[in-house]
Amino acid sequence: MYPVIKIFNVNFAVFSIVLIVAISICFLVYVINKKYVKGYSFLILRCFLISLIGATLAGRLLSALTLLQTSSESFLHNLLFGGFVFYGGLIGGLVSLMFYCKTKNIFTLDICDVFASLLPLGQTVGRIGCYMSGCCYGCEDNGVLSVPYIINNVQTRVFPTWFFEAGFCLLLVIFFQVLYRSTKLGMHTAIYLIVYPSFRFINEFFRGDAVRGVYGWISTSQIISILLIIVGFCVLLYSRKRGENNVFLSKTQPINV
Repeated sequence: MYPVIKIFNVNFAVFSIVLIVAISICFLVYVINKKYVKGYSFLILRCFLISLIGATLAGRLLSALTLLQTSSESFLHNLLFGGFVFYGGLIGGLVSLMFYCKTKNIFTLDICDVFASLLPLGQTVGRIGCYMSGCCYGCEDNGVLSVPYIINNVQTRVFPTWFFEAGFCLLLVIFFQVLYRSTKLGMHTAIYLIVYPSFRFINEFFRGDAVRGVYGWISTSQIISILLIIVGFCVLLYSRKRGENNVFLSKTQPINV
């Protein structure tokens, strides 16, 4: 674990650096991949910045709520200085994006498809940041797949949940960026909301950190996974019924923005 790195005698949080790298790589792929219609880069960037604000606020809020079970610090302290929950960020980013698109008369699902096709790439890099930061670790395990790790200043071995999720997300990246060529509106979003939460639901059984919030045999993330899978199937049905192309993924008539 290397949660902090010193550069010119200044301490930087490794996760923050990894997050910046992840965002930069995602935007680079958006620019160079021919699957995206060019000319909308500034719109996509604006939407991303709005989503990032909502994601940051909601991710911290959900983290503070899950810490209520295990932390001795106050809710306000954990809200300001605590961690970040991916699913909280995903929901917060989506809600803020919906409000922004509503004000600009943009169909949210058009933007969501672009973001859904790039998000797994950010997650692939981001989970490596989790490994470096000392969070989201797996349960204690001495099996052949286990890796050495330090938990509460104690050397142990854990199941590498970060690496499995990073590997799975990398497969999603390859699928979306190389193999999947459909331009039908909503399909990228539907596939992501069905496939990733399904994997996350299973992977949660191998997590060992108490911060994620556990209620009996199920965790907060597993509850959210189930809800997102349902939403994903709803988007899939909507996409099949609507039958339109995404304006950012095909050479259709451009919209006014």
